[in-house]
Amino acid sequence: MLTIRDIAAKAGVSVSTASRALNNNPRISQATRERIQALAEAEGYLPNYNAKNLTAGESNAVGVVFATADRSQPENPFFIDILRGINAQLVQRDYVLSVAISKTADELLKNVKAMVAQGKIKRFVLLYAHQDDPIAAFYGSIISAS
Repeated sequence: MLTIRDIAAKAGVSVSTASRALNNNPRISQATRERIQALAEAEGYLPNYNAKNLTAGESNAVGVVFATADRSQPENPFFIDILRGINAQLVQRDYVLSVAISKTADELLKNVKAMVAQGKIKRFVLLYAHQDDPIAAFYGSIISAS
């Protein structure tokens, strides 16, 4: 797998210069940015999103939250089709899909909180809607804190 270190070596620059060039940092000259970006594209370089996310403090994942088992039947083929559609759109944007599913609202909230704390996931799709939902309230608190 081609790394940013490989791109830097082929371009004859430091890893930090290659990184800045690939991220369009204005501290790097336009000519150098274009040269490194062209080299990366020609070599088929794909960024390491885990490394980028670690630096940014968030994830390139979107959490999809199912209603609790007492409100839905997640094994329904309709949900698989929804997940396929969501995933197809996420892949085009270099994002991945993470699913939260549980039997009780308390377990589901714990799952979503873990996704936020451990995976740094800040984007969610709720596959349900009902009043006074603890997941929606928690998600709202994440959005307002951002």
